[in-house]
Amino acid sequence: MDVRSEIPREGRYVKVATNVADRVIKELYDNVISRIPFTKWKNMAAVFSSDHVDETLSKDYKLSVELRVSFMYPSIKE
Repeated sequence: MDVRSEIPREGRYVKVATNVADRVIKELYDNVISRIPFTKWKNMAAVFSSDHVDETLSKDYKLSVELRVSFMYPSIKE
């Protein structure tokens, strides 16, 4: 598709045919997204603690969580 022959919309967007968009999305999925390593939630563990919880009261508490994820990309041969 030659985008130079298309009229930009809103000054910067180009309308793309559905079959072109579908092909780009499929190639992105096949070559990138499907190769990203995912972790199963069953492998995740967490511990929460606080010094300011009154366990005798039944109420909601605001909670904030910081996660650190470590992984290695598979080698190109894989």
